[in-house]
Amino acid sequence: MTQIASLLADSFLQTLMDVAPIAVVIGVFQALAFRRAPARLGRILAGLAAIVVGISLFRAGLGLSLVPMGDGLAERLAYRVAEPEYSTFLNALWLVVFAGSLGFAATMIEPTLTGVADRVRDLTGGGLHPLSFRLVVATGVAIGLALGTSRILVGFPYLYVAAPLMLLVGIMAMVTPRAFVPLALDSGPMATSVVTVPIIAAFGASLARHLPGRDPLTDGFGLVLLALLTPIACLLVFAQVRLLLDRARNGGH
Repeated sequence: MTQIASLLADSFLQTLMDVAPIAVVIGVFQALAFRRAPARLGRILAGLAAIVVGISLFRAGLGLSLVPMGDGLAERLAYRVAEPEYSTFLNALWLVVFAGSLGFAATMIEPTLTGVADRVRDLTGGGLHPLSFRLVVATGVAIGLALGTSRILVGFPYLYVAAPLMLLVGIMAMVTPRAFVPLALDSGPMATSVVTVPIIAAFGASLARHLPGRDPLTDGFGLVLLALLTPIACLLVFAQVRLLLDRARNGGH
């Protein structure tokens, strides 16, 4: 219980420190620009308190459950891959599949992405369903983690994965309808936020720490970059495929 209380207190303090600069900036600009308190001040303060409490509990929950569970599974799977008697392609494949599944599940519950998905439906006039948006982005994160895990297992440089992804994003951004490109470019940062980043970072560091010849610092990090790039590429490809299908249904017009 003492450990849980300490984790909750640390999470609450960290959240306060994170939220305070944003609150100060907004408050100062409100005072300087309008020289009066904002309308519905009580409601705003109540919402701010809810944000602090909610994020604090959320962070503590991640630290107590999902992050240790993911770290433990990565450690056990890495052990099976590292030991000569268990080192088979099937076990390595299980590790890659686990990484992708972990990324997909974490992204689907990412609050930043969930909140934006509803706004996307409104801004596109219902043209892009929130669930479709989240599924495409989550699939992108899953692909990114699968690629990053494969890279850690094999040991080739990150540039071999990152450079083709950046090239793909650049090419797709030129051929995809302009209205869709900014949303796609922002989808990567949306997907790598309060839930996914701690889980991905803990998974990568644990995996590199328990594989022979791998360094947690040089090999364990970099997964977040891939998890950021692949949703962008997937959403751009999704937009292009949907455009081609719509043209085919309309007889090529």
